[in-house]
Amino acid sequence: MFAVERREKIQEMLQQQGRVSVAELSEVFGVSDDTIRLDLKHLEEHRLLIRTHGGALPVKKVSHSTPYGQRLNLEAEEKVAIAQIAVQLVQPGDTILLEGSTTTRPMADFLPENAGLTVVTNSPGIANAVIVREGIAVILLGGKLDKDAQVAVGPIVIEQIARMRVDRAFFSTSGFLYNRGATSASIEDAFMKKAFVAAAKQRVLLVTGAKFGQEGLMLSLPLSDIDTVVCGSGATDSELNSLTENGIKVLKSEWNPSSE
Repeated sequence: MFAVERREKIQEMLQQQGRVSVAELSEVFGVSDDTIRLDLKHLEEHRLLIRTHGGALPVKKVSHSTPYGQRLNLEAEEKVAIAQIAVQLVQPGDTILLEGSTTTRPMADFLPENAGLTVVTNSPGIANAVIVREGIAVILLGGKLDKDAQVAVGPIVIEQIARMRVDRAFFSTSGFLYNRGATSASIEDAFMKKAFVAAAKQRVLLVTGAKFGQEGLMLSLPLSDIDTVVCGSGATDSELNSLTENGIKVLKSEWNPSSE
């Protein structure tokens, strides 16, 4: 069997099984582990899979086609569990940035009151949720309102955040590749994230289980731009250990789908 044929078969197995191991592929194709590793490296370089310790995962493409209201209800319990961990990173007197998304939105409900916090956000929904809480100041970034995402976007927002410095920024992501970083479904979102990162002393990424292994249009936050990942289910211990080895602090919630 030629290498190109073997690599096509590996992709087929990934789609059918959802995960493959080097040992399994070596046995199936009757070649050495090193040959399989070269196959997986080649396929990853062409963004056809994601290599893991000892195997590979399929790449899943993402988009923002699901309406905001529906996304708000997707993985709702997991998002709350992640938010409850993320707010523990907030310190009294902090100025924090909450990027507008359905994953960061629950954080607004758990921020401590009367702790001298200032919340900067591009989300009218987050601003409305925070403003009713005692002792929290709100700065709402203005710009073109994205109807689907229900957040302010564009160069006006980027210009405003470029003039600010926040203690901590909390982001979500369309997809997350443990060996590359966070991805965005749009160019506009990717550039927004870059501006938010530049304004923050600490960068915290909130990742639901469904986002692991998904790849968007652009790499918006490489691993070097992420200080902490707060996540639920969806990643193996080896993948999370890989993040730790890259200097990223990992906080994992105890939520899992079987507990619902």
